[in-house]
Amino acid sequence: MEMVQLSELRKKISNKELFIILDSNGHITKGHQATHLLTILAGKMGKYNAKLVLPRIVLKEVSKVTRTSQNKILKRIFKIYNKTFLLEENNKILAEAKRLETHFYECHSADSIILATTKIMCGILVTNDRKLLRTAELEGVQAYSVKEFLKHWSVMN
Repeated sequence: MEMVQLSELRKKISNKELFIILDSNGHITKGHQATHLLTILAGKMGKYNAKLVLPRIVLKEVSKVTRTSQNKILKRIFKIYNKTFLLEENNKILAEAKRLETHFYECHSADSIILATTKIMCGILVTNDRKLLRTAELEGVQAYSVKEFLKHWSVMN
């Protein structure tokens, strides 16, 4: 698992790399289902050589809900999809998250950080959170439910 700063990922953005940001609800399913879901998503992302960006807040949420150590979660994710980057929040992400929280009452702290990360990185958000999908749409951020992403999403050349 590689931990990177936003500036390093920005260089990759300029090279037209694809970044997928997966919300915590994509990880929080029961045991085998979570592994199966990540495996299917990894296949779709791998087809386009996309990178999975994991904001630290997602890791914390998954760890809290599943009562599993962050290290164990990281190992499982990296085993399934080795093009994964753990991203620490920085001032730019936190400032955008704060703006989102003041404009959208349904956008709580964790969601605002996830959405801000996706927006700043020009990434693609994959979530089953309807409110987050709606907020992303209003902000002009490309976002899909897990089902839509698996069924319909493809890179337009």
